[in-house]
Amino acid sequence: MHKLYQDGMAIVQVFEKSDLCSSFRSNAQDRLELISHVFNMKLKAIFNDILKENIFGKVLTYLYTIEFQKCGLPHAHVLLILIHPYKSRTVADYNTIVLAKIPDRNNNSDTFNTV
Repeated sequence: MHKLYQDGMAIVQVFEKSDLCSSFRSNAQDRLELISHVFNMKLKAIFNDILKENIFGKVLTYLYTIEFQKCGLPHAHVLLILIHPYKSRTVADYNTIVLAKIPDRNNNSDTFNTV
């Protein structure tokens, strides 16, 4: 763990601080033996979107780690460092990436009440 931490700090020192941070979690379903396989397939699909489809812009470098929650469900933490022309600099830039809204009370009352 210490070596991986040192590697991560060296990458950040060379390529600047991260631009985007995200986490991906799995959901518990009936087939617990399939959760890790499905999680890995979805994580590969997400990395394909990020690295090959450039949904956030061109990525200079990235770091990620996969951890397991107490109940055994996997989750990943991902840090992305983007190439300079793709870095978000203003609130408007970040608003193109992040969307947060309150659910509609009439269409989704359970979610609305939870929020």
